[in-house]
Amino acid sequence: MHSMNSVIPKIVPRLSDTLKIVEGLPDKGIKPGRLGLMSLEGFRYYVYDAQRSQNFYLNNLGFKKVAQSIKDTDKKLGHATAVYGAGHARVEVASPIDDRSWAKKFLDIHPDGVSNLIFRVKDLDYAIAFLAERGACFIDHHPLEVEGDGGHHRSISIASPLGDVVFTFVERSMKYDNYAPGFERVGDLTPRTEFNYRFVDHITSNTRTMMPTIWFYKYILGMDEYWNIQFHTADTEPDEDVCLDWHKNSGLRSIVMWDPDSGIKFATNEPLAPNYYNSQISKYCDDNFGSGVQHVALAVPEITEVVEELYDRKVLFLDSPDEYYSQLPERMQLKKIFNLDKPIDRLKELGILLDGEENHYLLQIFMKDSATSHMDPKAGPFFYELIQRRGHQGFGEGNFRALFEAIEGEQSKGHDVNRDEVLDSAQN
Repeated sequence: MHSMNSVIPKIVPRLSDTLKIVEGLPDKGIKPGRLGLMSLEGFRYYVYDAQRSQNFYLNNLGFKKVAQSIKDTDKKLGHATAVYGAGHARVEVASPIDDRSWAKKFLDIHPDGVSNLIFRVKDLDYAIAFLAERGACFIDHHPLEVEGDGGHHRSISIASPLGDVVFTFVERSMKYDNYAPGFERVGDLTPRTEFNYRFVDHITSNTRTMMPTIWFYKYILGMDEYWNIQFHTADTEPDEDVCLDWHKNSGLRSIVMWDPDSGIKFATNEPLAPNYYNSQISKYCDDNFGSGVQHVALAVPEITEVVEELYDRKVLFLDSPDEYYSQLPERMQLKKIFNLDKPIDRLKELGILLDGEENHYLLQIFMKDSATSHMDPKAGPFFYELIQRRGHQGFGEGNFRALFEAIEGEQSKGHDVNRDEVLDSAQN
């Protein structure tokens, strides 16, 4: 076992030292240039109203409660946390109980939102050395280590350019039988639910300018580019005067990064000029008071059944224009998709989008954001996506514009989060 002092950078790690550490660690099947990521362990989500979140996850989405923070942990951290799970997807919902806590400080700045992305790694010592070598900014001076619950749990966190979102890396032994130190397990950590949610397919973030985040994924975390797209709604307007009309057109640029070994994918968006500030990406940053995680995509095996039941449970989804479905048969011909096993009228009825090529396709749908769903600006602009893949591993390029325009249409209805409303309500 390597000494912790040997792998934690003091202020600025020396490249030669970290290279020696990496070379001296035992081989755990980690490929050169990779961090050794295994999976997304979960994500932490700060909220004002813990009861509302519990109702949403248990009664609306059909998740199950898998763990609860213990009172000593609540007192130490100043927030209470419940962990909800479905398959391999887990969310820590934390709410402040002390005005001095980081949860309270986060919510003094932002509405409800993602504060922490948590990843499981093969070897934490290796991960620390890898990150130090690449210049990561560590939040923890030492790894947090706990022996118990049948094994060990070790973790360390770094800052990111994604606003106040922290990245945490966890090593747990196979016999470790709890969610994390300071929690009490109350159920199966990978519970099977009635909707058979499988795992988090990808995470999408919005930024004012995305390249610092892309460079973070590439140069700090060792990820590769997977896909990219850019478009502007003015592309379809032949009249230049209309194209430059500030309230009618906007666009985005997006790059997806991934870790090939684990399959973890991150999409990052930025607004695109002209009308930069009119983009729904820019509006998200206004509503969130900075960059952040816009949505999390949950993989499901049979999307139509899930969506139908979620509608019955009063879950709200973004509307899709009728024109999308009238043009879909032609698009499917062009994309050579001939094996769709669901009627297009059924997709239209539920608002599900389709994309793919060569008889490989995906089906996806997007919930309305939390602020709209709960009619509360403090609930924030975060939302969930549901996605079913039938051999297509893309990101719904043909649906990107439909999603973009649907979100902007929702914003135009007057559901935008107002900064003064959030600050006023936070004080009440």
